[in-house]
Amino acid sequence: MHSPSSSSIRCGRLCTKDAMFIECVRDDQVPHNIQNQYPMAKNTKIMLGNVWPERNTAFPDFLGTQNNTNVWWAGEFAQFHKTHAKIVFNAPYDDKHVYHIKVINSSARRIGYGIKTTNMKRLGVDPPCGVLDPKEAVLLAVSCDAFAYGQEDTNNDRITVEWTNTPDGAAKQFRREWFQGDGMVRRKNLPIEYNP
Repeated sequence: MHSPSSSSIRCGRLCTKDAMFIECVRDDQVPHNIQNQYPMAKNTKIMLGNVWPERNTAFPDFLGTQNNTNVWWAGEFAQFHKTHAKIVFNAPYDDKHVYHIKVINSSARRIGYGIKTTNMKRLGVDPPCGVLDPKEAVLLAVSCDAFAYGQEDTNNDRITVEWTNTPDGAAKQFRREWFQGDGMVRRKNLPIEYNP
């Protein structure tokens, strides 16, 4: 077992607050063949471990001598819950409705995003995917086509926004394979509510 120490990693919004990850004490303890697969961990001593099947993760250092990591994570949770928790469409449903969502890349890295819906017949999103530079925003149009309210099951309707950092040097063109590799994919589910 390695004795951990901690220091900051250069990784977008996390590093702007000097938050830290648990690290190996010495460079010879780092499994570079694994570490180098992750751009944010490459050339660092950050300790990676298996949490998800076939994926590794870095562990925030909540016990460090500074409280920066705790403060940063508390802010992340607050920001996550401050955003829209759901999308609400109001009757009548005999015509198409559109709800707009502004998505902002608040990180210091370029991200790719993709949108999924649980009901492609009724719900649509335009644009359904794209690439955002740091601090760039896009306005998404979430549409609900006409349907027979009360006669169709709407209980599981939602959209899911997924985003991930793009590989270093990648062109600003969306690539589905960014979401299928070893990189971290973040996800936000937005339930759809229909008011009568």
